[in-house]
Amino acid sequence: MPSKSSLLAITLSLAMPIIAQAQNVVKKTLDINQANAPNLIDENTIWRAYQEGFAKQGDVFVCDNGDDVKRHAGAMTVIQLNQDKPYPIWASATSKAVNVSGSPDSSYSIYMDLTNMDGSHQWGVINTFSTGTHDWETVEVLYVPDKPIKLVSLNLLLRNHAGRAEFKDVIFREFKDDVTRFDRVPIKSWKPSPGFQIRNVSTKSDFYEATEGMPFGVKIQPKETIDAQGIRRIEATLEATDTSSDLCLQLVYAVQLQGKNWNWTSLSRTDQKPIEQIEYSTNNASLQGAGGGLARWPFAAVVDGSRGIGLSLDLFHPAHHRTGYNAVTNELYVVYDIALTKEQPRAFVKLAQFEFDGTWGFRGAIEGLYKTFPNAFLNRIEKQGIWMAFAKISEVQDWQDFGFRIKEGNNETDWDDKNDILTFRYTEPMTWWMKMDPELPRTYEQALKHAETLAEKGNHWAIAFLKCGHKTKTGERPHKLLDTPWCNGAVWSINSMPGFPGEISHFKLQWNEKIIDSLYGPNAKGNLDGEYVDSSEGYATAVMDYDREHFAVAQTPLTFDTSDKAPGIHKGLISFEYIRKLEQDVRKMGKLMMANSTPGQYWWLAPLLDVMGTEWNWNRGGKWSPPDDHAMLYRRILCGPKLYSILQNTNFDEFSYECSERYMKRCLFYAFYPSYFSADASTNHYFRNPALYNRDRPLFKKYLPLCKLAGEAGWQPITHAKTSKPEEIWIERYGDNIYTVFNGSEESASATISFDKPVAKLIDQVSGKEYTVADKSISITLDSEDVMLLQAIE
Repeated sequence: MPSKSSLLAITLSLAMPIIAQAQNVVKKTLDINQANAPNLIDENTIWRAYQEGFAKQGDVFVCDNGDDVKRHAGAMTVIQLNQDKPYPIWASATSKAVNVSGSPDSSYSIYMDLTNMDGSHQWGVINTFSTGTHDWETVEVLYVPDKPIKLVSLNLLLRNHAGRAEFKDVIFREFKDDVTRFDRVPIKSWKPSPGFQIRNVSTKSDFYEATEGMPFGVKIQPKETIDAQGIRRIEATLEATDTSSDLCLQLVYAVQLQGKNWNWTSLSRTDQKPIEQIEYSTNNASLQGAGGGLARWPFAAVVDGSRGIGLSLDLFHPAHHRTGYNAVTNELYVVYDIALTKEQPRAFVKLAQFEFDGTWGFRGAIEGLYKTFPNAFLNRIEKQGIWMAFAKISEVQDWQDFGFRIKEGNNETDWDDKNDILTFRYTEPMTWWMKMDPELPRTYEQALKHAETLAEKGNHWAIAFLKCGHKTKTGERPHKLLDTPWCNGAVWSINSMPGFPGEISHFKLQWNEKIIDSLYGPNAKGNLDGEYVDSSEGYATAVMDYDREHFAVAQTPLTFDTSDKAPGIHKGLISFEYIRKLEQDVRKMGKLMMANSTPGQYWWLAPLLDVMGTEWNWNRGGKWSPPDDHAMLYRRILCGPKLYSILQNTNFDEFSYECSERYMKRCLFYAFYPSYFSADASTNHYFRNPALYNRDRPLFKKYLPLCKLAGEAGWQPITHAKTSKPEEIWIERYGDNIYTVFNGSEESASATISFDKPVAKLIDQVSGKEYTVADKSISITLDSEDVMLLQAIE
C-alpha cells in the first residue's frame, strides 16, 4: 500500500472488455432439478383459514375481499421438516386476480414464516403477485437457510387489498444438497476471485469472473486506483452489446480476505460475538433485485484484531444493492441489482475499499467511512436549533425561548432573515396531489379521466403527469384515492428525474431558470437559504416506474423486480437524482439543502443534505412508544455532525408535559432537535396553540441549549468511553469533551463509565452535579429514560 503522504494516485487496472468463457465460472450455483425433490404439498395436506379464510372451488383457493381494502383473507398450512443441517427450500404458487387494488407487496403473495431447530425464526420469506387484473401468474421463492429448519408456515395471502384472487398449483420442495449461499443464492462450489463477478438472474446462471469481460453479451470497463490516503477507489461501466432482451444482473465486487480470523461488524452497543461460518448482511425488505433485500448501510466491514477493512458504495453513486461478508467463501462484498435494457443499455457503479482501526469495530468502520467520503458528512450549519413547519415563528409568543433555527416555507422570509432563521422553500417530488370535486366517483378510471381533462385545458401539472407519471407493468398509472386535509382526490406517482426533455416535466415545474431567478436572483423577495424536499423517500409513491419511455432519462442504474424480473426505475433513485440536481445548483449559490423523512429506508439522500428530519408519533393511541436505539442511532450515524430535527406529530390532548420531557431527554442523548407539528400533518398546529407551547416552555429553555451544546460540538463515532452495562446505560460523544449518557432500560440502573483518554473532572449539565474521575472511571445512577450531558471541565 502506498504511503498516505503520497501525492500520486496509482492506476491498478483498466481492463479491455472481452467475452468470458466457461472456465471463468467462480461460483457454481445449485441447479434446481425439481425431479430430484418431491413436492411436499399433496392431496393430504391440511389447509387452514388465514383470518377471513378462503372458499375452495375444486383445487383452487378463492379469496374475495370485494371493495374492502382492510380485509385479510388467505390459506395456510404447516410443513414439518426437522432438518439435521441447513437445506435449501423452494416454493411456488400460481394466482390470477380480478381488480386487486394497490401496488404489489407482501400482502398479495406466497409468504413463508420459518421456525428453526434452535427455536429462532425467519419471518417473511416471500414473493409477490401482480395486482390489478391478470390471468394465471406463477411466482417462486427460494431460501437458503443458515440454520436447520424445523417447520415452515406457508401462506397464500390477499390482505389489505380489495379485489379477488385465486390460487392453485402450490409446490414446496426441500433440496438435500450440500450447498452454502452467496447473496442468498445456493452455491455448490467456488474459487477465490477478487474483483468483479457477474450472474444472470433471469437465467439463474452461475457467477462468472468479470475482471476482463463478461458473458451474457455485456461489456465491462473497470478501473481501480489508490489515492493519497491509501483508499482503493473502484468504478466500472457496464454496457449491453445485445439489447434484444432485458438483462437482469447481480454484479458483485468482492474483496478476498486472507486468513480466517475476520469478524463481521454490525451496529451494537455490546461486544460482538465470534462469528459463525455463515453469510452476514444487514438489509431492509425489498421486492426488487435478486431477492436478498436492500442494504441498510452503504458499506460492510470486518475486523481482525486492530485491523479493519471496509467496502462501501461511493456515497454519491447509489444503486439497488446489498453489502455483506461471507465467512465460508471469506469474501467482503457489494452486490448490485442492475437491469440493462434496449432503452438504457448502460450502468455505472463506483465504490471504495478502506482500512480502519478495528479496535472499535463498527464504530471504527464508521469513522473510516467518514474519512473516505468527508464531503458526505460536512456540516455547513454551525449554529443549530429546531425546525418550524409552515407556521410563522414571528407569531409565537417570546419565540426566542424555543431555539428556532430552521423554517420550512417562505411565508415571512424577510422576518426570518432579520432574526437569523434559515428559510427553505418547499417542494415535493414523485407525487401529484390532484383534487377532485366531491361528486366525482372515486375510481381509477374517473381519476385518470379528470387528469386528462385538466391536461387538455392546459394544466401543466396534469401535462407533466401524463408525460412523467409512473406506469405499472400492465400500463396503468399507480395511484391512491385519498381524503387528506390538503387534498381530497387522487395522489399519482410521478418520475421527477431531471433528465426529461421538453419544457414541461415534473422536475422542471419545480426547478428551472425562471424559478431560480425569482427565488435567488437580484429581485428576489427575501434571502432564501435553500431548498426543502418533503416526503423525500416517497411514502405515497409506487416503488417502481416501469414505463420504458422513461428508462433513458435515468442516470443511476435500473433495477428489476424479484418476482418476474421486470426492469424499472426505483423511486429511491428518482429522489436521489431530483435532490442531486437541486444540490448541485444551490451549492453554486452558496445555499443549503434540507429534506423530510430521511434517512429511513434509504441511506443515499443524506450525503446531499445539510438538514434532515422526520415527522414521528411517539405516543400513538396514547401509548408511549419511542423509536428504538437502532432507529435513532442509524439516523445519527448517517447524518454525522449535521443537524437533525424531529417533528412530533401526535394527538397533543394525550401528549402531556411528562411526555414532552421524556421526548426531549431522548432527543438530547442523540443531539437531535425536538420540535412539534400536527397529528395529521396539517391542522391543530402545536405552535399555533399558546396553551401547549407555553406549558412546555420551561422544557425548551432547559433542554434546547443542551441539545445545541452537543449538536454544535458534532457527533463522533468513537466514544473513547464505555459503560459497564451497555445494554442499559448508553453513551455517545460529541466534540472532544462532551458525553451524553442515557438509561434505555425500564428501571433505574447504576453503571461505571470508563474513559480511554485523559479526563479529570466532569459536570453533568442537566443536573449540575460534578464528578471527579478516579482510575479513569466514574460511577453513575440514572432513572429509566433519564439523561446526562457530561462535559469535561479540566
